Amino acid sequence: MLNIVFQFLLFLHPFYVSVTTVDKKEDRLEISSRIFYDDLETALKEEFGGKVDLHNNQQKAKNTQLLEKYFQKYFSIKEDGSPISYDFLGFNLEGEAAWCYLEVKGTKPKATLEFQNKLLYSYFKEQIHIFHVNSGKSKKSGKITNPESQIRFELP
Repeated sequence: MLNIVFQFLLFLHPFYVSVTTVDKKEDRLEISSRIFYDDLETALKEEFGGKVDLHNNQQKAKNTQLLEKYFQKYFSIKEDGSPISYDFLGFNLEGEAAWCYLEVKGTKPKATLEFQNKLLYSYFKEQIHIFHVNSGKSKKSGKITNPESQIRFELP
């Protein structure tokens, strides 16, 4: 009975969360961000106009371009206080999630990384972004909740 009540409450109050994992390699960052694909479709439709269907393989190239533009506008990275650029590698869908992949080349072995993430903030005031950063044996996590948009990690 409690399970049915809990599912009903989730239906009434959906949650908005993304999970970004950052794997620090010797000279690069490998980043994957898992976001509910229907939330992303909503944001892309509002941001760029028109119909967006991330499941449509015939529109994969167009959808990849839209996601790249969206990420470039609302997701940024600094290394030791200086902005660094990243490559948007693409996305794939798995269940209810869109996995978006980014890569940063030429990073320092030890650094302070700062992420600014405003993805979906204009559309979901309850949006939460969870970060997991892995560097060698070091694993750090944190979260930001709209309207907070920045999080920092000191890497060994």
